[in-house]
Amino acid sequence: MTAFLNGIPVAVAPAAHDTTHEDTGGDEVSVVGLSGLLADDQHVLDAEALAAAVQSGAITNGVTKAPTHDAVFDVKATADAAQTAAEVDADIATHAAIATVHQDAPALIATHAAIVAAHHAQGSATKEFFVPATFGTTPAIKASYPGFTIDGGGVRAAVFFGVPNDFSSITDAVFVVAANSTKTHRLSLVGGYGQTGEGYLTHNESVNNIDTVMTSDNLYEIDITGALSALAANDYVSARIEGEVTNTPNIHVLGIRFKYS
Repeated sequence: MTAFLNGIPVAVAPAAHDTTHEDTGGDEVSVVGLSGLLADDQHVLDAEALAAAVQSGAITNGVTKAPTHDAVFDVKATADAAQTAAEVDADIATHAAIATVHQDAPALIATHAAIVAAHHAQGSATKEFFVPATFGTTPAIKASYPGFTIDGGGVRAAVFFGVPNDFSSITDAVFVVAANSTKTHRLSLVGGYGQTGEGYLTHNESVNNIDTVMTSDNLYEIDITGALSALAANDYVSARIEGEVTNTPNIHVLGIRFKYS
């Protein structure tokens, strides 16, 4: 520091005044507005520390919490439970597969229903049997076919049989006949039937005046289901076929073919 004495510059040691440049001193020095880092480490302001702690989650409800063993364990457990990218992709694929199953459900249900129906149909398949003519007015043999001839009004043949225990309904029931001449043959059918303990004619039905054009020596089927409308399992049946005066028939009766489910 330089002073002047009688106009002559004289070096003078300054008085100690460092305290005037300190905090609250008369000539306090401020670093506000300066750039760069100070040479000495600086303490962190309480407000700054608080803000940083809140942002990091170290402070809850205004209380600073040190990282305890439990907190560290919780972080580890959370990290261990986190899914990898591959696991996430696998979950997405599984979800997509489940969605596909839901979308395909109607088709799968329809397929299952069809399978059930097929099994049901197989279990209730049509069954059949043939019963030769049991008795009649005129026994006869046509070539090698035994049976009964109907060649006039009131001439008849009949078949006796029992309805099977597994019977549910008639699919088809016909008299099988062979024509002895080419012409129109008029026939009438009668069905009498009942069960054990009932009258043998509890049911007595007829279908009359059926005209059928036939060619000599050909085989034909004459439907008798109309005379068996109330047939039930275990019924005993007497089915009769007979000729009419008009369009007098000339046929050879072989028996009955019976189909049922």
